[in-house]
Amino acid sequence: MAVLIWNIEFYPSAGENYSPEDYINNLSSTPQEVASIKHRLSAMRELNIQDWPRTWVKNFTYHKIKIYQLTASENHRLYFGIDGKTIVVCYMCKKVRQRALPKDLKRAAAIFAEYFNEKG
Repeated sequence: MAVLIWNIEFYPSAGENYSPEDYINNLSSTPQEVASIKHRLSAMRELNIQDWPRTWVKNFTYHKIKIYQLTASENHRLYFGIDGKTIVVCYMCKKVRQRALPKDLKRAAAIFAEYFNEKG
């Protein structure tokens, strides 16, 4: 049995604007694509950060906020931050270019900052 290193939290919660959990649940993609997204998140829970596949995860700093990008499938990107031993999934979007769009990084960083403000 695998040892879980990370907890995963979705923020904002289901039902709120930009909820990554709602995004995943409402994907009109193939079941294989949704399974791929869930598999990658599950696999990351069991790995130390330095062992995350480099083809999956990139990190960015946007206005002093460290954000990670997971290429969640061929067509989607998922953005998250780290809070202790918790992966905070804060934004998900459709992949439209090879490079991350500045507006997506900005939104992910803003949501992650809001997570910390709300947490106190």
